[in-house]
Amino acid sequence: MVKVERRRHHYREEVQGIALLHVGIAAFLLDSVTFLQGMGETAPALPPATDLQREIVDRLREGAPLVAVVGGSGDHPAHAADRYSMSRIALSLWERGAIPGALYLNAVCDGVAQSMPGMRMSLWSRSSTATALITQLLGHGYDALIALTSCDKHPLGVLAGAAQWARWQAEHLNEPEPWMVCLPAHVLEGGQVPRELVPEIRLLARKAQNHGHESLAEDLEFNLSQKLQCITVQAFQGAFGRLSQLGLMDEATKDRYERRLGVAASRHTGGTCEFRGTGTTDRLPLVAYGLVPPSVQADPGPPNAEQVNEVVDTFLGLANRPEVGLRHLIHENSLNALYVHAAMSGSTNNMMHMPFVHAYLGYRSSIFDLDAAIRESQVPYMMPGFSLRADQDRGFAGFARQCCSGASGGVDTLMRHLVEAGVPVNLDAPTVSGTWRERIMEGRLPSNQKHSPSEGEGNSLFRIISADEVPESQRILSSTPARDTSGTQVFTGSAIGNSAVLKISGLSRKELVAFEDKIALVVFLAGEDEAADAIGDVAFLEKMGAAFSDERLLAVRRYNSPDLADTDLRGAELYEQMVEERSLRVVVVIGGEGPVSDGMPEVHKPQDWVSKNHRLAPLAYLLTDARFSGTNYGPAFGHAEPEAFLGGIVGYLQAGDPVLVRLDERRMDLVDPAALDEGRGVHPLSLESVAALRNDRAGLYAERMKEWTVRRAAIPPSVRISTQSTTAAEGVVPPEVWEAADRTWDWRRLMEEGRESVQDLSLQETDRVPA
Repeated sequence: MVKVERRRHHYREEVQGIALLHVGIAAFLLDSVTFLQGMGETAPALPPATDLQREIVDRLREGAPLVAVVGGSGDHPAHAADRYSMSRIALSLWERGAIPGALYLNAVCDGVAQSMPGMRMSLWSRSSTATALITQLLGHGYDALIALTSCDKHPLGVLAGAAQWARWQAEHLNEPEPWMVCLPAHVLEGGQVPRELVPEIRLLARKAQNHGHESLAEDLEFNLSQKLQCITVQAFQGAFGRLSQLGLMDEATKDRYERRLGVAASRHTGGTCEFRGTGTTDRLPLVAYGLVPPSVQADPGPPNAEQVNEVVDTFLGLANRPEVGLRHLIHENSLNALYVHAAMSGSTNNMMHMPFVHAYLGYRSSIFDLDAAIRESQVPYMMPGFSLRADQDRGFAGFARQCCSGASGGVDTLMRHLVEAGVPVNLDAPTVSGTWRERIMEGRLPSNQKHSPSEGEGNSLFRIISADEVPESQRILSSTPARDTSGTQVFTGSAIGNSAVLKISGLSRKELVAFEDKIALVVFLAGEDEAADAIGDVAFLEKMGAAFSDERLLAVRRYNSPDLADTDLRGAELYEQMVEERSLRVVVVIGGEGPVSDGMPEVHKPQDWVSKNHRLAPLAYLLTDARFSGTNYGPAFGHAEPEAFLGGIVGYLQAGDPVLVRLDERRMDLVDPAALDEGRGVHPLSLESVAALRNDRAGLYAERMKEWTVRRAAIPPSVRISTQSTTAAEGVVPPEVWEAADRTWDWRRLMEEGRESVQDLSLQETDRVPA
């Protein structure tokens, strides 16, 4: 039996605690047996309750590891299988001499909470998860934890809480550093549009086309081509809403379609959504942090008994080994995790979550540190094959199948190709399954995977897995950079403030050209609800044009499309011509949705209804102090800070303001409107002019503040984000945690260590090296 080396063993010294703790642990173990047997599965026999309690007490007194088995809220779809997995883990730990305790932490699903009041508390729940975890781990004296991580804020909340717990154990309680293993939730594969609805929706598309709404027909056909998921249902909702406004669809039919699509979008087994949202893109950095055994990094179903036993064996093998202590492991892999996030370009939320985790670990950092590290390391984009087309298997469910079959090493494969691309991955950083050098240079294939049946059953194979081994039609990862720049970039400029983030990989090469170096006119919407109502209006584009003067439109046309011939059109005809020829650009600004004012919700619906509108998408940038899901596409700038509520420039913008967007320079600047209208060139406003603009619009800003203050008051005080929290650029960290973060995250030192680890390295092209 493994025994934990501690300075103080609480349950040898505190009789009251030992007299109580065994009750919950015995109940957890007995319930686990009952649950598994109820599912028709085998479970180990346990002694009667009194004997079981006696053995628990004996183990506690003897120093067996007390392990927190961490799950999530049962109403979260990604935690639907937690009871099954937690039961398996608990019994496996018990059979191996450990003591399992059940911890269930809150987990808000951003998909469920979309456009609901709960979305205002989603970001706050990240801190809540961290706080609840620390409280329980310290309160009941745990030694280590196995965490079933899901999506959205839960994984990084768990990681942050565990990091601070490890820090306090080592620095303030003078105890050995605890250890941790994560087991990410399985992937929820997207469904199909019900067969009986397909011809009906196609008929609607033809009807829209016959009435002169070709772009709406394109929207419907595009949605039909995608795997059916919660985001697809929302995209259909936007298209159906416009059809209804046009009188081409009655409300009863709309309601019937939405009900049917909602049922078909998700299986009862749950899991993390297949699209590239925060859920699936949290799991890959967790692997890169070194916390996930390779055999369970991605799975299309809950782990089986063999996988659970392998995870538990790996976990118990970490006991009393300071080199794989939780705090050390997270810190040494912090750049590796950033590289993986940048290379696969998932949710921009991670650019906020990573500084959050650093702060709980004791290090101050910001989005500018992340951006500088990505740029200096020259991290390329390596996941170009991702697709949610219904006729392809290139979503995260396909990725999981490739990992389970041994066709891909998942993150291990991605890390190997990053090394080949010259990224200074730290190969000597520890993981729960050896160092990265051992994992990706020796290429150990997990024991539950077999590359080829001819190589024999039961063998532990060693091979280097390349992305090129996956058939091209199913290839998601790339062995060579698809783009030289990584997926997420940091922007600044007088129209933004200090910073905003853009998922540059969400733009096609054609869009990168179409949106580079353009003048866009502001359309201001004071909040997510107003934005959804406005953008969902079938006449949104036409209504926008009323705010723009002819002089401003002509100036924009001359700058954006200098090759076009002059036009004599004016008024609505000029505007319509610019829409059709795509010389118009607008920047839709959604203000007052930052962390302090409204909890920083994901404004997914407005963004999705822009990017899935074939008429609007080629014209529109988006700028907001809110967040986006990892599903966002097009030039959508989020996390603008300072936020509008705290005096950020986004709160002062108004309809018609001209903005110069230069993607190559990572800037979005206000320009002199008079000079633009009069043909005197494009001149970004000086600092003095921006200050004057703020002063001139003080009354407008004060009126908006009244609305935002009312909105903030609608959030219960216990779940509001503090006005003293750090900005989005620093992770929206609670003030007490930021104050305790007394070190600087030294990414340069970590990068040098990575460079040293790959120095004089030559990758072997052989399939296999000796064990």
